[in-house]
Amino acid sequence: MTESTVNDSQEENWQALPAVPTRVRSIQMKACLACRRVKMKCRLQSGETSCARCAQKSIECIVLEHRRGRKPGTRITRKSGLEDNDKGTPKSAMAPRNGTEKQYVTQPARFETYSKPQFSAETSGLQPSELLNHEAMRGKFSMQRILDTQLERVENAMPERPFVQPTQDAIEIGLVSQSIAEHLFRSFMEILNPYISQLDSDLHTFSYVRQKSPFLLGSILAVSSKMFNPSLYKRLYQYAEDLFLETFRVGYKSTETVQAILMFTYWKEPEDTRSWVNLGYAIRICMDLGWHKLNPQAIRDRSGMDELELREARNIERTWFLLFVYDRSLSLQTGKPWMIERSGFIESIEHWSKERTATANDTLLAAFVTLRLLTSEVFKLLGPCRHVSPFENIKSFLTIIGNRIDEWEDKWIQACGDGRKRPSTQQLIILDG
Repeated sequence: MTESTVNDSQEENWQALPAVPTRVRSIQMKACLACRRVKMKCRLQSGETSCARCAQKSIECIVLEHRRGRKPGTRITRKSGLEDNDKGTPKSAMAPRNGTEKQYVTQPARFETYSKPQFSAETSGLQPSELLNHEAMRGKFSMQRILDTQLERVENAMPERPFVQPTQDAIEIGLVSQSIAEHLFRSFMEILNPYISQLDSDLHTFSYVRQKSPFLLGSILAVSSKMFNPSLYKRLYQYAEDLFLETFRVGYKSTETVQAILMFTYWKEPEDTRSWVNLGYAIRICMDLGWHKLNPQAIRDRSGMDELELREARNIERTWFLLFVYDRSLSLQTGKPWMIERSGFIESIEHWSKERTATANDTLLAAFVTLRLLTSEVFKLLGPCRHVSPFENIKSFLTIIGNRIDEWEDKWIQACGDGRKRPSTQQLIILDG
């Protein structure tokens, strides 16, 4: 058999096969979405707009254009002002094979619509902390919220669950009678409060504290019962502890909350080791309330305040001064870093202690703040971060600080009044100095 005869026979066999219309193989050939999904070959009949499988199953035959070089992701919709300039841009990568134009509604992008950028009203600088939006400052931390200075639409924002304080205090739930509660409260204000200089006896009356914060009232009653009515201490302490845990769980923040937390550190149980942690939590609450931005000018601009407003403003400032003293004291005792930095407001303590509404306890507090300001820089130099080898340098530092403490002691013992009227004041100054 010759070569030509073989070729003719092969040609006849090819012609005898049924004609199967196939696509022209080119780089533009694509499979439809339905065939891709089941990983089957997509056969397009000649003259048809649907492949054989889609025609058989009566489903729409759609081809998705390849987007080479890109990852499929969320498309950011341009603002309406820019859409008019992009009329030549293809509207969709998805189109049916039948040539009829079909509109596919694109889901709106997550970052599509925003209101006007709003920055923190408290600050106006360009530091990173000044550029965070209010959502991030309220603790809703995410990369979207922190890095974007704009706020989300109101309809998309999750409403914050308001914190509802317990409607029943220790008296209403029957832990203690009102007469005993008033006695415990009065004993605390007269005997224990002068040691911590925390509350203003003219502002913090029994009715005022009871109306303001069941947590603070419960803490005061628990501490006072430990000294003056031990039989009530266990249940009152457990009640105040439960309020503390609930306050922490929901993140409630107020001046009274901070003061109540401090009660747990002043008169804590011997096995309780939470003083450092609780103090840090209290300071963070105050910073979240903006107390670290207090300035000395606020002390001088009080002309428009009545006495109640003035005492409530001083209540906040007194608590911040107290936290400064406590923070530095624990830092010296434990060797851990402090959180509250020295500021112009802290340094204005002497002027603050001489206001007309100042109490005798405020003068004692001013003495402690001044002492912490006096020793803060010297102890920083003597700390482990500075490697001082000569013994003479350390001795000279101690001599300087000793002389300055003696001057401080003479000044503030005299400023705090007659020792016969307030025996604890002189003893506290000498002991702390």
